[in-house]
Amino acid sequence: MAELWALSRSSVSRPDSIDALHALVERVDLGETPESMRQGFAEIMQGQPAGQAAEIGGIKGLYVGMGPLRALWFHGGGYVFGSPSTHTLAAQKIAEAMGGRIFLPDYSLAPEQTW
Repeated sequence: MAELWALSRSSVSRPDSIDALHALVERVDLGETPESMRQGFAEIMQGQPAGQAAEIGGIKGLYVGMGPLRALWFHGGGYVFGSPSTHTLAAQKIAEAMGGRIFLPDYSLAPEQTW
């Protein structure tokens, strides 16, 4: 399984405008390797709310929200970068709208893990 990213939740604030987001994206070097892209994307996505560590059917991941399980969230990133920890803010908002919890599984990433 891909390692869950450890992001600082207390010392980082999210961009408060589209201009601030553009500046952040322009400032971060994503590099040319999958590992450098993962590090850069994690930097861009800092400040996410903490999810609750969980396991479903032997798959580790994070829960966000409260109440019954309503959805699974596969974080995307072309299955090359991203992690449950980089998408908890968006998943939390959807979970609140749905009135339940969302499970974000932690899964292996390409190209190290082929399908």
